[in-house]
Amino acid sequence: MKIVFIGDPHGLLDQAAAIAAAEQADLAILAGDQTPEEPMDEVMHRFPCKVRFILGNHDTDQDRFLKNHLPAWDKNINCRVIEFGGVRIAALGGVFRASVWHSRQESSWRFYDREAFLEHSRPNTRFQGWLPRKHWSTIFPEDIETLKSKGPADVLVCHQPPSTHLHGFKDIDHLAGLLNVKMIIHGHHHEFYESVMGNGVKVVGLGILSRERHFQGMGYYVLDTEEF
Repeated sequence: MKIVFIGDPHGLLDQAAAIAAAEQADLAILAGDQTPEEPMDEVMHRFPCKVRFILGNHDTDQDRFLKNHLPAWDKNINCRVIEFGGVRIAALGGVFRASVWHSRQESSWRFYDREAFLEHSRPNTRFQGWLPRKHWSTIFPEDIETLKSKGPADVLVCHQPPSTHLHGFKDIDHLAGLLNVKMIIHGHHHEFYESVMGNGVKVVGLGILSRERHFQGMGYYVLDTEEF
């Protein structure tokens, strides 16, 4: 069975569907920054396979982007471990933000979980009665503990990169170690690369989708569960 991981569509979701079709994928995982202009449940009907997603930072830039994810919210695999074709995939959506937790800027977090953050947020800043819109795509320390409790896993898909990228985070390295994964696949920086961490974990950074077909190979990665 084939799983295609697609990085940062930025609205080009028909191209993402075309990639899934061309690769004869059984599952497509969107690694954030879908920025959909129409409801995701409608978008997913155009894919030839199952679709799952995590949020990227730009998915909470506009009300409409986040609202368009809500009809398919059950397909959001953030802080979940799913199994497909015998491969266990852990998912961590969103990005680190200094107002909550940004270990590259400060040594400790400001808010451990969403409930603590809500206690300090003004009601008029909340989106759909919950977190302020931007923080729907923020990584909280509680997310690491949640995923740790659901491990182990074979693959970690995230929007934010590990330390193999110049702007990556050792917190992602740490999470991968807790989950005992063999591979990390991430989006966010629009740069396709492959690397190997010191502990042997393979890292794939996904590029960005483009209307130019010859660039599409940089924006996705195919995992054959049989070979894996």
